[in-house]
Amino acid sequence: MMTKHYWLMQKKNIMCVKDKRSSFQDFLTGITINPTFLRSMWG
Repeated sequence: MMTKHYWLMQKKNIMCVKDKRSSFQDFLTGITINPTFLRSMWG
């Protein structure tokens, strides 16, 4: 189940990056290279 923190981050990323697809791709890349972040995101 997604957390509020996750959605707030996504909203912030989309506002900061004009290209939403690029922002999402960067987000996925961040998860791929940072498993600690992934674990913290899912609690």
